[in-house]
Amino acid sequence: IIKKNKIDDGYVRPIVFRSSHSMSPETNDCKTQVALAAWKWKTLFDNENGIKLNLSKYPKLNSNIYPIEAKSSGSYQTSVISKIESKKKGFDDSLMLDLKENIAETTACNIFWIKDNKVYTPKKHSILNGITRQAVLELCRIKKIKVAIGNFKLRHLKNADCVFLTGTAAEIQFVKKVDKSKFIKNNIF
Repeated sequence: IIKKNKIDDGYVRPIVFRSSHSMSPETNDCKTQVALAAWKWKTLFDNENGIKLNLSKYPKLNSNIYPIEAKSSGSYQTSVISKIESKKKGFDDSLMLDLKENIAETTACNIFWIKDNKVYTPKKHSILNGITRQAVLELCRIKKIKVAIGNFKLRHLKNADCVFLTGTAAEIQFVKKVDKSKFIKNNIF
């Protein structure tokens, strides 16, 4: 599909879904359907100077409610609404907290921040453990950079020296502002 569409820099999205043999949650008579889409794409945010995040009013659900590790359409519903609202308010994206008001992730990216040369990122219970997130954690391990993975409140992030997002479509994106808190670019950029 990449060759057929002559895509040099793009994104591929497989979608697996159930056929329309039943409108109820019961799926015994449904067949698995697969669609594969590919399109030209550079990055999620095209802003080297940094992006602005507001705080979503919707929480990011956790693994006790649905399989968080599944990249499912249903799990993006609050993300879509949050992204629309953030754009209307003049922000690039929304930061989402979990049900206990710990930092989770943005609508489509994992979040990291740096304070006193230590890298912080949330636990996996309310986030999609992204490939780029895993690569950053591995690089920190190789470079012997201290990392703290845990439950962190918003005040921890707002006190950071630098904030950045990771994602397949976003790559690594500097965050210059979360609500009214401003951050500077770190030498990782």
